[in-house]
Amino acid sequence: MKHKLGGAKNTDYARVRFYKIAKNKSIAFILKVRKIPIIQRIFLGFLLISVLPIALVGTYSNSNYEKSITSKLNSYSGQLVQEITKNVKNETDQYEKLSESIIMNDDVQDGIIKFNDMNDVSKNKLMELLTNKFSRELFNYKNVKNISIRFPDGNIFYDLGYEIFNENDIIDIIKHTDNAVGNTYWTRLGSNLGNSCIVLSRVVYSKHSYLEKRGYLLIVIDERIFAQNTYKNIDLGKGSDLFIMRSDGAVVSTVSGSIKKDTFIKDNNLKTQIYNNYLKNNNTFRYRFPEGDFLVAGSFLPSLDWYIVGKIPYRFISSQSSEVKNNVIFASIIVISASIILSLIIYASVSIPLKSLLHSAKNIRDGNLEEEIDDRYNDEISELTFNIKAMVERLKALIVEIERQHFRKREAELKMLQAQINPHFLFNTLNSLKWSAMLSGNKTLEDGLGALSGLLKDTILNKEEIIPLEKEIENLNNYATIQGIRYANSFSLSYEIEKGLEKCMVIKFLLQPIVENSIIHGIDEDERTVSIKISAGNIEDVLLIRIADDGKGFDTESMDGESRKNKLSGIGIENVNERIKLNFGDGYGLTTKSKKGKGTVTEIILPLILWEGDDNVQYLNRG
Repeated sequence: MKHKLGGAKNTDYARVRFYKIAKNKSIAFILKVRKIPIIQRIFLGFLLISVLPIALVGTYSNSNYEKSITSKLNSYSGQLVQEITKNVKNETDQYEKLSESIIMNDDVQDGIIKFNDMNDVSKNKLMELLTNKFSRELFNYKNVKNISIRFPDGNIFYDLGYEIFNENDIIDIIKHTDNAVGNTYWTRLGSNLGNSCIVLSRVVYSKHSYLEKRGYLLIVIDERIFAQNTYKNIDLGKGSDLFIMRSDGAVVSTVSGSIKKDTFIKDNNLKTQIYNNYLKNNNTFRYRFPEGDFLVAGSFLPSLDWYIVGKIPYRFISSQSSEVKNNVIFASIIVISASIILSLIIYASVSIPLKSLLHSAKNIRDGNLEEEIDDRYNDEISELTFNIKAMVERLKALIVEIERQHFRKREAELKMLQAQINPHFLFNTLNSLKWSAMLSGNKTLEDGLGALSGLLKDTILNKEEIIPLEKEIENLNNYATIQGIRYANSFSLSYEIEKGLEKCMVIKFLLQPIVENSIIHGIDEDERTVSIKISAGNIEDVLLIRIADDGKGFDTESMDGESRKNKLSGIGIENVNERIKLNFGDGYGLTTKSKKGKGTVTEIILPLILWEGDDNVQYLNRG
């Protein structure tokens, strides 16, 4: 009994180990499949599951019914060729109607005759008129590439389109057009870019007399779209050819791989037999080509001088039915079985890594940004995993950056509050001191503190660079009050402002550096009061401001640049001059002249800009 039990355990262990080995090998195979991109896996599975079985079964099944298929194929191919012939005729008829409307157009008829007598303006108007008209035609006929109208000598009268062709080919087509039956010549034409085209060429006769030839019309059609509209979607079977050729053997259009465009079919017997069968109203016959026997379905279009030809090889019709039938059944079973197994493997190679990635994505969604994501295989899922991992790292960096920005924002808000508190604290303190001085009867201190408060308020709180002249004079008076305390009223300030110029816009602190220069360098040791006069006038729509003092002055002509700069209050006046030019341009600025013992005169030239209130500005002269 124990022996039997031990044997059972050994059997179970062997079975489990076998399953583990098998499972490990299956997983290893799946991981090897993952080295192939997903798109190739899907394509391979689709090929084995759908395309290959259908192709095999269809090919072999058709061969089992040789006689019935041959009979039906004769009838079917003949009907198809007849249908293609109708499609081609309908397609070409619309272009012939289009050509008729162009030929009979009055602008075309008259333009060709009168073109050489027109001036360039009339010619351009005529070309524009024709372009506007024919562009609509090109829009309605999307496969028309070019419309070209030629003079009787072949030179271009009008050309609309985007393809370029060999001029010798065009001349050759024109020569054949003169002899065309019914004034319609259809042929092939290759562009310089290698595109295959079909061209309709007609003689442009006078609409009053068919004896008067006025030129030629060529309508170039995209052969690819022409074929698509008429017969491209028609399939005569594997190894078959379908093409259109002229009576001279030139292939006009084809969708077959073996029949090349812009080639010639030099088999006159084929054309003769198609023509004879056309007369007998019989479209199909057996014909031997160098590559073997074919079932030919043909038709002839006399108005176009075109042959529509379909070739179906007989070798794909005939087969050994019984042997092939067994082979089809056997091959179908094998292919279906292999397709099912391979589909399951492909499914597993996609689903397993996707489930793992989905699990990691859920953890990240729940806030676990430290989730480990790794996939080292070379396919789209691996690329997706890498991008998700990069996205998580980027998300971490953004969170850190947001925290930093939040800290900086709070820090900036605190600094802004401090910046708002400090100026108001300063102005409140100055106003308190002013009231204390007023209550104590100290008029000088009261005026000085009031002037300092107003000047600082305009300096710190008023951020405007351009202000009215009256506001600038108010600032200057505040400054003069403070300097009057310092220099014991050793200078006097007077104004002569032309009426209406108080509203002129000037840069802030325009006058203060210049008046400061007059105070500092104008006061002499004799304690004489220096008179400073500020005048403003409108000189030919230009604002001229003049600051003159009768101080001790200095000789500007005998000084070098550095000495002159020191006499002009350091960088103050230079700064004013630069600000004027930056705001108004190089045509404006200031000049200073001084003579020793005579005083100093500074003239400022500004554009005349009037302030009308509510931020409205009238520019009378801005240079």
